[in-house]
Amino acid sequence: MSFTCSCSLAFTVRQIARALLGLFAALLLAAPPARGADVSNGEQIYATICATCHGTDPRLNENNIRRAANNPSLIAAAINSLVPSMAFLRGVLSTTQIEDVAAYIGGVVNPTTGTPILNASTTTMNFGSIAVGSTSPGQSLTLANTGTGALVLSGITITPPDFVIFSGCPGTINAGGMCFISVQFAPRAAGEISGSLTISSNAATSPLVVALSGVGAGGTSTAPTVVEYYAPELNHYFIAGSLAEQAFVDSGGAGRWLRTGNSFPSGGSVQVCRFYGNTAINPATGQMYGPNSHFYTADAGECAFLKSLFDPNAASLQFEGNDFNTTPASNGACASGLTPVYRAYNNGFSRGILSNHRITSNLAAYQQTVAEGWIGEGVVMCAP
Repeated sequence: MSFTCSCSLAFTVRQIARALLGLFAALLLAAPPARGADVSNGEQIYATICATCHGTDPRLNENNIRRAANNPSLIAAAINSLVPSMAFLRGVLSTTQIEDVAAYIGGVVNPTTGTPILNASTTTMNFGSIAVGSTSPGQSLTLANTGTGALVLSGITITPPDFVIFSGCPGTINAGGMCFISVQFAPRAAGEISGSLTISSNAATSPLVVALSGVGAGGTSTAPTVVEYYAPELNHYFIAGSLAEQAFVDSGGAGRWLRTGNSFPSGGSVQVCRFYGNTAINPATGQMYGPNSHFYTADAGECAFLKSLFDPNAASLQFEGNDFNTTPASNGACASGLTPVYRAYNNGFSRGILSNHRITSNLAAYQQTVAEGWIGEGVVMCAP
């Protein structure tokens, strides 16, 4: 989504937020209603027919059964065309019975009552001594919901940038469910380094804070290089300022992302805020609310405003943490001795495609992207 145009920044962001909320409302209105469904009958049908392939507990999401929660049209589509192995049910289940099954799954997967309880496998992580410029093996943190209601995660952040998080946790952990987070330590300076992993949720004990510690061994302080990646299939760009994340992306762990050859050094007095689309599953579509893209800003006001717009039940941007250090641009320019870093926007929101921004210090690459139809947003930060 774009945050610069002929109007003011705040007005543009609010306008986009209203449009996103309107889209969410339209999706909800389009979702098939489950009112009047016989949940008990749906449970019996599920146990008799569905459990063989999808397991006895829909919360375990065997063969993606959670997507069917309160979504009878998806079940019907799976039977009639999407899933060949379900074709045997054509003419076996009536429309009413399918609605009963969808309502039962929805009641189990997304309960509206009960109290969530968040338990973590540990509240401290010590990575020992790691050479400056190197990256530790990942340490795993398990989050479990031992309560009786759905646990909604509203934020998972980590500081300082010497610690890196890779989260596979969805926006919601249902009662009895669990997910895993991996944390790595990539010290940028010698000496003892402390940090914290903060998990915000609707649990009574929120926020849950995990203390992080490690020692940067030998060497001197290093400012990591921010590397640019490109996904040809998506025509999307992405930047990473963490050595651990760069290694993860280079290994193919995030999919087919290729280095463009462009990079710029980090360094400065301000930490860049990093956001990603809401990963909670939209019950109307079975997909994450999104958008499926990262957004970076060195503007403290823009960062705070975007944080305030986050809605766990709508398309919105979720704060991931601070990625790298930089110097904010002043009136679209950088002070002498600093390198301008440009941002372009693909105008995805207006074009009906996934939004994406390109951030690069390569002026020729920026100009070429703008020539291809992207919106040039000018200089947004300054590299050393």
